[in-house]
Amino acid sequence: DERYWLRGVLVEAESVETRAAVPLPEPYTNLTRSSYSPALMDAVCVEASGRLKGMRLVVQSELLRQEVSDRFAIKTNHGAFVPFKRLEMIQYPIGDWTDFLWMLPEDPDTWPELDRLARRRMRASGLNLAELDHAAHTRVVFDQVGAIMMMQHFRGTGTTL
Repeated sequence: DERYWLRGVLVEAESVETRAAVPLPEPYTNLTRSSYSPALMDAVCVEASGRLKGMRLVVQSELLRQEVSDRFAIKTNHGAFVPFKRLEMIQYPIGDWTDFLWMLPEDPDTWPELDRLARRRMRASGLNLAELDHAAHTRVVFDQVGAIMMMQHFRGTGTTL
């Protein structure tokens, strides 16, 4: 099965410890009380909010410092493109979030195959309405990435759209 799924939320955390488990006192020592870090709870709330649909990675915009942008910049014939963008025509959770365009290839020749897989996922989801909803949101992201790639191509040819 070539179908794949990717969704996530990147938030700033004070610690890598996201879960703490503490045994309860006597006579309940066989039980534990678990608590989760505020960062993990924020990420879970965003993912479960219903506004994050499709194969997306959203990042708290405040995390996108210059060193992060530099690290992920994709070199093009016309400079560099930073694959973090707040997209149009798509829902975001409450707060300041930005999409990481993980599907934007460093090698533009690989784009048709990745786009084909996304189209195949869309067709395969037709029998499940919940999956179709997520696939449709994914298609919007892929279409915007395709438009970005086209703009980059025409920018290099001197052609205007």
